[in-house]
Amino acid sequence: MTSVSKYVIKMVFLWGALGAYFVFIMNACEPEAPYINQGRLYLYKGKYDKAERKFTRYLKRYPTGTDLVRARFLLAKSYLGRGEYAEATKLFGEVIKKHGKTNEAKKSLYKLALIQLFQGQPRSAARYASRVESATSNSMKGEASALTYWLAGGLSKVDATARARRRNILEPKRGGKLVKSGAFRSALPYLLNRSGDKTHLFLGKAWLGLHDFDQAHHVFSRCARRFTKREVGAKCQFKAVMALLFANNKPDGQRRAGLLRNATLKHLKGTAAKAKMRNTQVRMLQTRKQLDAIRSGVMLPEADALRRWLAR
Repeated sequence: MTSVSKYVIKMVFLWGALGAYFVFIMNACEPEAPYINQGRLYLYKGKYDKAERKFTRYLKRYPTGTDLVRARFLLAKSYLGRGEYAEATKLFGEVIKKHGKTNEAKKSLYKLALIQLFQGQPRSAARYASRVESATSNSMKGEASALTYWLAGGLSKVDATARARRRNILEPKRGGKLVKSGAFRSALPYLLNRSGDKTHLFLGKAWLGLHDFDQAHHVFSRCARRFTKREVGAKCQFKAVMALLFANNKPDGQRRAGLLRNATLKHLKGTAAKAKMRNTQVRMLQTRKQLDAIRSGVMLPEADALRRWLAR
């Protein structure tokens, strides 16, 4: 082999090594944030396949990344939006098991309750919701209490004195902490007649926890209108739909979706029965109308899952 050939081989090897090193450095220096941000944008637009690819790529590239918990949680929401409940359940479970003290883990527990509900397992859904209620601090306690009560099939009226307690005292943060601890009635004085997006959100959660679904729907609807361009507005929009749904007794087939398809007033006897049926039908139509309005945003996966369940 001539000296020229040896020189060429050395140069090829050297350039190959430099190229591999350059690729390695570029991958190592590639920022993590774009994967999460782009994935969230796809998720909020309902493009679940693209969102899944972004979050999956992040998890493979950064197994110990700073946004690991967030990536798993959002990936689970992507599966939830697509109706792949087995994968969503697995990922939400991983978030709870591996990152139990994070806010994502607390939210995952309530998401599992919703998945069980959407799969036709009300008893299992109630168990998950009860775990949320029994937690020391969880921002989803209001929703969990409403879900448990709704699954039990009862509707109650909130003590009128609770609505009358409209003292404007202390900071709304105190009310938020009380809602997280499950003290819904005690939280009302700190949240009523106060402004701010978080105040509206926690006030709606408190009414949900007290099973006053009309009040909850009113608060969440007002929040959605006032904060349309914020993430909290999207959350309130979906929670307003859930409040309407909770106002319709047990989640059996007739009251859930059959009311919109099969039930007619002629099958009921008496003016009172007709009025009750008419009121229920109106509520269900309002529920579907508000649900159909959710076409993007942070709660789109949950909205798509709920639409799929109601369409059964």
